[in-house]
Amino acid sequence: MAISSTKLDQLGRLEEVKDLRSIWPDEARDFTPWLSQLANIAILEEALGISLEVQGIEKEVGPYRADLVCLSDRDRRVVIENQLFRTDHGHLGQLLTYAAHLEARVMVWIAKEFTDEHRAVIDWLNTNTCDRVEFFALQVQLWKIGESAIAPRFNVVCRPNNWTRTVEPPVSVGEAGPKHLRFWKQFNEHIAKSQDQFRTTKPSTSHWTDIAIGRSGVHLTLLNRWGRDSVFMIYLSGPSKAAFFRRLHDEHLDLLTGVLNSFGAITWREMADRKSAVLQVSRATPPDDEASWPAVIEWFQSATNATFNHLKQTLMALRTDVGLPTDVIENDDDVLDAERQAAR
Repeated sequence: MAISSTKLDQLGRLEEVKDLRSIWPDEARDFTPWLSQLANIAILEEALGISLEVQGIEKEVGPYRADLVCLSDRDRRVVIENQLFRTDHGHLGQLLTYAAHLEARVMVWIAKEFTDEHRAVIDWLNTNTCDRVEFFALQVQLWKIGESAIAPRFNVVCRPNNWTRTVEPPVSVGEAGPKHLRFWKQFNEHIAKSQDQFRTTKPSTSHWTDIAIGRSGVHLTLLNRWGRDSVFMIYLSGPSKAAFFRRLHDEHLDLLTGVLNSFGAITWREMADRKSAVLQVSRATPPDDEASWPAVIEWFQSATNATFNHLKQTLMALRTDVGLPTDVIENDDDVLDAERQAAR
């Protein structure tokens, strides 16, 4: 359809507002509180591709204060260091200090401008640290069109190496590792061709993968056990897992049973002596034969689609009722791995 010349004449010019301090005079008093608000952290989420829940603002770490401490949709602790001017060694050192003391898994450095040297450092850290630790560098900008409202934008300057490529299997993954990697590659390729609302994670050599639903402490886990079965889990963890579990069981049992019953026998498991609880269904056919993988992948996809939207909406509504602590939740990927092993 042709666009009239009148409409073309109405197009404005995008202009950058170079003085960030005209909007945020002070990092601690202005920018950090602004970023912590739900509508604004969502802008950062879009740039990172990670759902974030703010857990602490100006959190004390020795003589310093971490600007923002968040929890990701995969229960990883995220530390955010803000800087409204050109990067310097001081803020880099603070970011690493916060990461070490808070045992963070994701480090985000936001600044007006990154020097070549600091870009190189972030790239080096992503290349030489373990796969569970990720570093991001984001440039913050302000833009407007004519007299319109000023809009913020985050540009990704550096990101983890595995953000754009599949994780290379380590030397000691064993015979099963490459097989897991091939399966999750096929799974991701299949999902990428669909119009599903959920987002996959990078393929790995693990026999499980997670599907985030946008809330910390709750996610979906897809699991293959060679020689046994495939398992779809609603996985609950953290300090509110017991409250979540009880509400799901007491108030949503019939609905969830109706949704998942066609995928297999449902098992509810509340492990009071551990930090996790699961609702799971199993596909009894062993997934060993690669010829069966398309059927296994479709089973995972169907179970996820059947559960994803209902569970996400339900847990967002329940969250205010069960209550969560305002401080950082003591939970990281190593704890989650141990919980999954114990749950099986």
